[in-house]
Amino acid sequence: MKLETLCWAIAIIGMILTGIGRRIIINEAASISTGWIWAVRLLPLADVMFLARFWESAKVGAFLSMAGLICFLPLGGKTLWDKKHRNPNAAPELNRKLNGDEKNELYVEMKGLHEAEIAHRKQKLEQLNSHMSAWYANMTQRRESLGTATPEQVQAFNAEAAAYQSLHQVTKDEAAALQKLLDRNMNSWSAISDAEYAEYFVHRSEHLRSFGHRMQRAGADSLDE
Repeated sequence: MKLETLCWAIAIIGMILTGIGRRIIINEAASISTGWIWAVRLLPLADVMFLARFWESAKVGAFLSMAGLICFLPLGGKTLWDKKHRNPNAAPELNRKLNGDEKNELYVEMKGLHEAEIAHRKQKLEQLNSHMSAWYANMTQRRESLGTATPEQVQAFNAEAAAYQSLHQVTKDEAAALQKLLDRNMNSWSAISDAEYAEYFVHRSEHLRSFGHRMQRAGADSLDE
């Protein structure tokens, strides 16, 4: 078995462990409140806050997730090594001017990617806004009963309110990123600079070459077996 195949196998195991760990943490968050569920799912820092607040009940999922992340280290290390020691002649270079047909093909692809990114961010923002509205309504209802709550309950509510504010900032950032994409006019060739065409051309060529090499290695491995 080649080193790359072994690294990928370990990474897949790590992905499974991370998924199981995340599921355990989300299930624990579900037993606390709806707000914690969406915070843990959508806000990276919410995981840290949740583990700090409910460590005893969430530590099993945390350990599994950390073990899964460790399994990605061999693949990450090999990837960095390959990038640092790759053949300098392997990377394609754009040392000529693109002709009209090439530029038109690139324009269609780049416009399609741009529109797909807009659709993706719109869907994500709609989900965030929906979750934020439900979370806000839930917290508003529970805030009315804080007058008779214990100090521990008040502390938990304040921690959840901080998580809400953090996710609210994420929502604002997503809205700003979406607006930036919407403001970009992609209705003609001239909307994209020659430098952007060249960068995308090189990136696409590298991707296709890398994919071809992986297919060749996979074919060679199957023949060896």
